Amino acid sequence: MRSSQTSPAKCSGEVLTVGGRDSILMACSFGLATVRVLPGPRAPDTVGAAGSLCHTGSVRTVVIIGASTPLGQAALALVASRRADFLVDGLTDDGAEPRQLAELCLEFTPLRLGITDDYAVGRFWGEREDISIDRGLVDWEVADVDVVAGPSAAVEVAGVASDIAVIGLTGDSGNAAAAAALAAGTPVVLVPVELAADGLRTTSEASIVDDLMGLPAPGR
Repeated sequence: MRSSQTSPAKCSGEVLTVGGRDSILMACSFGLATVRVLPGPRAPDTVGAAGSLCHTGSVRTVVIIGASTPLGQAALALVASRRADFLVDGLTDDGAEPRQLAELCLEFTPLRLGITDDYAVGRFWGEREDISIDRGLVDWEVADVDVVAGPSAAVEVAGVASDIAVIGLTGDSGNAAAAAALAAGTPVVLVPVELAADGLRTTSEASIVDDLMGLPAPGR
């Protein structure tokens, strides 16, 4: 479970990252150090230059349906470059490339992972364990993840309430995931132009970065 609290300590402009079971990511907020407690080691491995995580906005939670789709890949690339602004709460894929999916899971530490191919789940867990061993990670350094599998996985993960849902799928599966995101109360649901409908915002691989960065901070 994630929570946030404010410490009276002044922010010096340096990035402070503490690893462990509950990693702590600190960022400047009006002169105070805002502490965000995350499940598992969700702070990035590399945080860039000192002060690069200091900001006055809120972290947006994102659910990405279709990690290997063009929209999904573009959204993940943005999140990777803007760790202070976005957290991946949900991620789905078909599991065709289990090692790649395991690497994404370790990098972005989603709370819930959906794999639409039941038979890929075992291979995913095996690859995740192998990668963890190769990197010398111990159990408490690997974030927990709730894995759901089967044809309904995309809908189940899209139903995780978040600030933004990026639906990379098209057709019936994309429509069902978008409907689940709306039903969960997700305020911004970005979809391909093929899924244009009331309550949804259309985007493309070329425009998704501008679409995501142009959204107002949560609560504003």
